[in-house]
Amino acid sequence: MILLFPFLFVFLASGLKLYPLDERFWVFICPVLILFIAKGTDEVSEFFSGYKVKILFAILLLTGPVYSCIQSFIFPDNFIIHKKSFERQALAYVNDNFKEGDIVYVYWNDIPGYRFYKNTYPYNFKAIEGKDYRKVSTSYPDYLKHLQQDFKSFKGKKRIWLIYNDHFYTDIGDEIDQPDWYYLKNTNPTQPLTNYFSTLGNYQSVYTSFDVNVSLITLKTKE
Repeated sequence: MILLFPFLFVFLASGLKLYPLDERFWVFICPVLILFIAKGTDEVSEFFSGYKVKILFAILLLTGPVYSCIQSFIFPDNFIIHKKSFERQALAYVNDNFKEGDIVYVYWNDIPGYRFYKNTYPYNFKAIEGKDYRKVSTSYPDYLKHLQQDFKSFKGKKRIWLIYNDHFYTDIGDEIDQPDWYYLKNTNPTQPLTNYFSTLGNYQSVYTSFDVNVSLITLKTKE
């Protein structure tokens, strides 16, 4: 029961949306799982006296880890893909294709990466850092109204480079899935934003990666 109680508390906290069941949040409980595996292996070894069965059982235990290692050697680009970022490549793409009269808008969920690299590489552009208006908004339409304060700088420009993160949808210190209107179930919270930008002109997704995406919007000209 002592070994099982941590699992019960973790699942209870997860059900109350107070503790996520993801990656490093499982690390503290791994020793308990290892104890169960070790005890189970010991019990099986005592039950089966034949060495062939023990070898077979050992092979079964090692199949998963060995397969993962082989996959990592064959496809190194996919190794821990969820921990990689393509921020530098995305910004380099914008820098190489930036033209006079363009403007770069970095959505608030990608600002940390942009701030790091703008101090590392001499880019040809200085982006507008979008503000996070979620806490002062009551709905997505209301949120877009607040964003108009950022969008005022688009006036008189020819093209907009929109840079946003399509993997991390929250900010440091955010409550899980809050506010509710922003994190709708089975809905990408950045989709309404890109839908809005698509109404401004010719919308093109020009760079797509695991986390950072870049879109180019050629603004409509008045006839």
